[in-house]
Amino acid sequence: MKLRLLVAAAVLLVPLAAHAQNKKEVVAEALFQEGKKLMADGKYTEACPKLAESNRLDPGAGALTALALCHKAEGKWASSWSEFKDVVSLARRDGRKDREQVALASIAELEPKLSRLTIEVDATTLAPQEEILLDDVPFQRAAYGQSLPADPGLHRITARAPGKKPWETTTTLAEKKDAKPIIIVVKVPALEDVPAEAPVVQAPPPPTMDVSGPRERGNNRKIVSYAVGGAGIAAVAVGAVFGVRALSKNSDSDQLCGNPCASQAGLDANSDARSAATISNIAIGVGAAAIITGVVLYLTAPSSHSTRAANGGFLTF
Repeated sequence: MKLRLLVAAAVLLVPLAAHAQNKKEVVAEALFQEGKKLMADGKYTEACPKLAESNRLDPGAGALTALALCHKAEGKWASSWSEFKDVVSLARRDGRKDREQVALASIAELEPKLSRLTIEVDATTLAPQEEILLDDVPFQRAAYGQSLPADPGLHRITARAPGKKPWETTTTLAEKKDAKPIIIVVKVPALEDVPAEAPVVQAPPPPTMDVSGPRERGNNRKIVSYAVGGAGIAAVAVGAVFGVRALSKNSDSDQLCGNPCASQAGLDANSDARSAATISNIAIGVGAAAIITGVVLYLTAPSSHSTRAANGGFLTF
């Protein structure tokens, strides 16, 4: 059963894959024809990218030959030379002697004109895992020190390795005005170590000091004395209220009770009188203590006209 399902799935996928392939070929052909038309009009800068995309979608000797011819006309002789090299291999595979001869003739024509770029790296100073990049593309170690064809324009050479400062430089191959080649040599130096981060030392906090003068300290203490004394007065007032309530409830109890007291209302009044008396005594006691504390604080507050001895002399305020 599983085998039948796999076979059925494969049968269904074949037309889809064929359709996708046909679609790519159609797009590639359209780009190829458009690129050839632009070449015929001398618009090589516009034609070459279209031919390159056509060859990417549907690789073949025909598209690659057209791309190589376009780059040759555009002045990118290194790219053209490399592409004609690939055309030779494809033409020999396909048995196309005509394409092979065209490619070989172009290679012979271009080689003397090629500008070259050499990246020199000293193997003795090469850092572990060091990587060299040419125009952001990894540069193979086998190519170190080799004179390689390069297109005109700006080229960026980068060297990087773990634990090292990256190094980068740029060089420009001028546009070719004649058949005289340009030779540029770039030497990659030994990479510098990344400096170790210095430990961060926290500065001690500045010492705190009391910068308030006697007047401020005196005023602060007086404010506290007012608050404490005011709270004491309020507590005494509360105690007085509950004292009056205790007397009132005690009077009610006397009127309702005999000797002994047999009235529940009289007993309740007596209980309320006792509770109110207890609260009154506590409130009055706390209030009196607070009033005394407030008076002491007020009287002991530093005066604005006091003097202090400091460092063998006197500071007057």
